Amino acid sequence: MLELRAPAIQDWLAEKLADELADIGVPVSLGYPIGGPDACHVWIVGAFEADFSRRTSGGAMREETGSATVKVLATSRCDDVSPVRDRVAEIVDLVEAAVSSDPTMGDLVHRAELTSVKGTEGVTKDVERQFGVDLSISYHAFTTEGA
Repeated sequence: MLELRAPAIQDWLAEKLADELADIGVPVSLGYPIGGPDACHVWIVGAFEADFSRRTSGGAMREETGSATVKVLATSRCDDVSPVRDRVAEIVDLVEAAVSSDPTMGDLVHRAELTSVKGTEGVTKDVERQFGVDLSISYHAFTTEGA
């Protein structure tokens, strides 16, 4: 049976980020938060993307590359976007530091890194400003077959 690393990576991210962000009171969830996100919220998108290949010559090995998406969203009633944008930037720095501090994600992968960031701005129906970021965390893993 094919066992991809992506679900374990999502679990690792959820646990690691919950620990890292607890001190600043930002909730972290795996999947979109039921009932909607808090005024400031981080969640690991339940979907993932992964590619793999098997090598059978010179020893059986499977190589997997993929990515997980972490979303950061801040909402506030403010005159311009800078307060929510700055709050998101603070959290993005903590997410990047968490991944950089353990680039093997607890020995799940050979290497993981933050590879892209996309920011978006919006206004809610209640006239609150929102700023959100999608962070792509890419990884590369090798598995020796039978191990």
